Amino acid sequence: MRLLTYRLGRQHRPVVDRVDRVMDEAARLIAGRERHGLGTVEITVTATDGIPDLICAAHEQLFGRSDWDAWAGPGRYGVATLNPAGTLIVVNAQSLRGKQAEIDKTILHELTHAAQFNRPGARETARRGIAFNYGLGWLEDREVRALNRRIDRDEREAEQAERLHRQLAKSMA
Repeated sequence: MRLLTYRLGRQHRPVVDRVDRVMDEAARLIAGRERHGLGTVEITVTATDGIPDLICAAHEQLFGRSDWDAWAGPGRYGVATLNPAGTLIVVNAQSLRGKQAEIDKTILHELTHAAQFNRPGARETARRGIAFNYGLGWLEDREVRALNRRIDRDEREAEQAERLHRQLAKSMA
């Protein structure tokens, strides 16, 4: 697992430090719940306006296309998506500033998505869904409904993993 920063000011240093401190233990906790591990994960901490840049750069490498507007906007703590090496997790230092518990929950949540992408067939399913959203592929209506059900199920699982934040904080004390 690799930690990077992108377009951050000094005021975001506490978020970067917390992510750096908890990411390995959070990965251990999530991997303990998964049979398929996390795969290759890159975590990048940025401010709100850096999120679209990072996701679009990863998607341009994979698909030759991206949609900056789809990823722009305030309020998002983090996001996980595919990148050429495995999974890219982008953490929003601006939204998480001063919120240690939310940082921990976000890392647990997004690492759960990394583990989900690493399940058999899941990466290809996610790739097909993203390509469909960019107008680069076609899915039957039944495939779209199945993909949406899978996304909803994966999101509920990631939200449940956030409950490990107290255990994570305790192990970091």
